[in-house]
Amino acid sequence: MVVNFFKLLPKKDIILYIIFALLYSCQGIVIPVIIQMAGHLDSGNSQDLIVFTFSSISLWVVVYAFMYIENILLRSIIRAFNVRLSGNILKNYAVFPKKNSDSELCSLLTQDLGIVDQEFLQSFLISPVWGASVLVSVIYLLKQNLIVGSLFTVGAFLMILPQFIFKRKLKESGELLSSSKEKNLRAITDFGKGIETIICNQAEKENVRQTLVTLGEMEMTQFKYYTLQNLVMFWTGPLKAVGLIGPFVIGLVMKQNSITTLIAMMSASTYLINPLQQILEALSLIHISEPTRHSLIS
Repeated sequence: MVVNFFKLLPKKDIILYIIFALLYSCQGIVIPVIIQMAGHLDSGNSQDLIVFTFSSISLWVVVYAFMYIENILLRSIIRAFNVRLSGNILKNYAVFPKKNSDSELCSLLTQDLGIVDQEFLQSFLISPVWGASVLVSVIYLLKQNLIVGSLFTVGAFLMILPQFIFKRKLKESGELLSSSKEKNLRAITDFGKGIETIICNQAEKENVRQTLVTLGEMEMTQFKYYTLQNLVMFWTGPLKAVGLIGPFVIGLVMKQNSITTLIAMMSASTYLINPLQQILEALSLIHISEPTRHSLIS
């Protein structure tokens, strides 16, 4: 079924997108490279300072130019995909008009198509970019020093461990909070609409109490949700310290790399966290969008 989606993608744009996505994936080592360049800088040499300044800025500009082109290509691919898929849906409706009602057709083109666009297609196309970014950073770390680079890599993976462990609980807590908010909204709406009847029946105190109970339940659910989020953030902190400081100290003891190189490796390690988190999120969205993808292709 996924193959049917890929047939709708513009081939030339996909090839260009892959090229520029790979080029942009080097963004994670820009700061480390600049740090290493700064380590060899002679601050008393004005020519060195000028060369360092312009080369560093140029490096940033080039990498973000790759990002700009990659984003344009991504939007171009999504635009072509949406137009082609919409065309297929309309043609199918014209041939089999009784298969879907007018409201179902409208829902497919306005809601389901947007879900597949945002949750499936974008996630699927962006995941390899983040994956390449992780790979580039890991290669950079290992190239500087195999042992210390491996420790920094493991340390980066440790930092996302709490998010991975609590992923299911966070999802369940988020769904419970969403349901609680809907229930609270209904209670407040019903209270507002029925206020005249409530006053006539002299039931103000009882209805206020019931509405406040619903509100209190929603606030408690929200409190538990954010408490769980804070717990995840709490465990991320110590693991981040272990994952960054531990390899740095080991690198100092080994005395195989300069302090500048070790700082650059530490910086590269921190740039591993966001891509790893983005990949996990993208995989989750791809899984969630599966029922909607079936409704568009069936």
